[in-house]
Amino acid sequence: NAAASGTLARRRGEEGSWFRLQTPAPVSQAAIFAAPFERRATRIGDVEFAAFLHPHHMAPFYAYDADALADLEARVAFGLRVAKGQGVAYPYDVFHLVEVPGRLRTYGSVFTHANTALPGIALLREHAFTTARKWDWNDDGRLDELRHYFEVDFMGGNPLAATYQHLIWLQTQATGSYGFRLLMEEMTKWTVAVFGGSLPDFRGHAFAFAESLPTLGAIVADMAPIRHAGRHGGSVEWEWAEGVPLDDADPMAHPRALPAFARKAEALSDQLQAEIGPGQFVFAELRQHAAFGLEDMQTALQHRGAKANVASYLHATQSPGFLFAEPKAFRLPDDETGSPRYQVTLRVHNAEPAAGMVRLRYHADDHLPNFPFFGEPTPVHGCATLELGMLAADPPTGISVDPFYSLNREHVFLPVPHFDVEKPVLVEPLVGARPIDWPAQADAGVVVDDLEARFDDNPANALDALARRWRTLTEASEFRDAGLPTLLHGPAQSRWYRAATPWAWGRYRHTLAWTPAGDGRRHAVFAATLAAGRWRLDYHLPERTFSGVFAPHWGILEGAAGPLNIQIHDGERSRNVPFDADAAVAGWNQVADFDIRSGTVQVHITNHTEGTRVIADAIRWRPADAAARAAFKALSTSRAAFRTGAEANAKGKGASSCPTPV
Repeated sequence: NAAASGTLARRRGEEGSWFRLQTPAPVSQAAIFAAPFERRATRIGDVEFAAFLHPHHMAPFYAYDADALADLEARVAFGLRVAKGQGVAYPYDVFHLVEVPGRLRTYGSVFTHANTALPGIALLREHAFTTARKWDWNDDGRLDELRHYFEVDFMGGNPLAATYQHLIWLQTQATGSYGFRLLMEEMTKWTVAVFGGSLPDFRGHAFAFAESLPTLGAIVADMAPIRHAGRHGGSVEWEWAEGVPLDDADPMAHPRALPAFARKAEALSDQLQAEIGPGQFVFAELRQHAAFGLEDMQTALQHRGAKANVASYLHATQSPGFLFAEPKAFRLPDDETGSPRYQVTLRVHNAEPAAGMVRLRYHADDHLPNFPFFGEPTPVHGCATLELGMLAADPPTGISVDPFYSLNREHVFLPVPHFDVEKPVLVEPLVGARPIDWPAQADAGVVVDDLEARFDDNPANALDALARRWRTLTEASEFRDAGLPTLLHGPAQSRWYRAATPWAWGRYRHTLAWTPAGDGRRHAVFAATLAAGRWRLDYHLPERTFSGVFAPHWGILEGAAGPLNIQIHDGERSRNVPFDADAAVAGWNQVADFDIRSGTVQVHITNHTEGTRVIADAIRWRPADAAARAAFKALSTSRAAFRTGAEANAKGKGASSCPTPV
């Protein structure tokens, strides 16, 4: 059996017989794979779908009965119809899945995608899907399990990723800077959705730079955050990309920064798609060109009536940063049909001069992380404040915000307020956004987050010092977040780690630091400059779940409770303060009041505890007497400037700098 980029038509002549490759659309290159394959094929519409596998690797087909295969065919047929209706019809008459030796998988160049798909062909690595051990998917969700398998197996070959390559990138090419091509590739991932898949995280171009990386371990280390965390987690890559325009991305000069540029392109693509609407119609026009550049893309957007400036996305060096007030929820009077209406409102402030975009999400079912109701993407100018509003027929079980490309980096999950779900409130409903003032914050104080803290590891002995020195020399291959390693798997070592979680405290990002219990030699140091007076120290402990979402890294809280050793250093004075985490609640906990001399005050959290680990999330100083309150009020005069945020957004103007909220 032979798999090819089209139909192999046999021809006979005086000198013998031969095969002619016939394709309904032009191909930039053609391929034929001949081997003692076992072949399974079906025809869906005008396209032959066939799998060519080793005879000993047929287990995947034995796992699905006739009903499951019929369901799969129906999904594919639907996807073909949708793609055709959107102007990006599948151009060939065959789609062949071909099992190949693992080494063949690396064939191809950067943007031709030949290492994952050829015209009419998608390659499957022999040591992945076809030889997988898990074929016990006998329930109604087995096709979803199959799709999930391909989404997770990012090095084995993904037919869903090959789909958008066939619909777009085997028909045209993006030309120009690496950043522009990367942004365009990210924008075409929507095509997989029409075939029932989620957006693929696999990026074929990453393998083109494999020889630039020192070891296979480094390849996996660089690719894993993309695969495991996507845009909304594993933020170490952002530290490479922040402040660097996407248009200046140079993976040849900085091969290890490739995941950073890919992450930035993904976030900018999401925001651009939200601004212009469905992008498939734009690419339907661009697909008519053998190649297109930035000017062609801008022209196609203008033909669609979109005002987005793609160049501004490529040249951006600053990011917005969003703050969120406590959301409000209440019931409105029923509509004219007697159906209930529930309102959610949220104030959002852009505390940076760069403009950005947000989208409110309303969760109202048991699958709230995956099936929210989406509000409209809303632009927020620099230093401006808006109030967002959404309506739904069910009370909210979760509230979250997508901040797109911003310093927040990840979806922001907010606490659901308690309210009477039966008693209606007589107010005008709000759907969309309106300018408003930023509210004064209750219990304001001087907060120091784990991202601002210093972490000291004092070696216990010479052997420990040598081990730490070796770790410093080899830590280039680690996942690191703002200087601290992030533990993705394996046992924790005797050191500080960082985790990004929705239930930790944070200004833009919600993170915490943690370490296994030890002898007290490791310190987290939270430093703040305070005026002379009496100040109250608060300590923040995170929730394990947040707004009904089972948070990632929840296991680090297992056994974390126990007495903590907190030390206060005020000039030459040093005080030990007991704090029992067993008796603490999630959120802010009052520790004690202290008479502070003017200057820098340090709060040391050591790794000594009777529990199994120590959490260092955030500390807060609040004024507790008249002198401290007067000094704190003098530092808070910028709050009035925040109330001009409504005017800034209404006029469409940002600012050169933003005041710092308290």
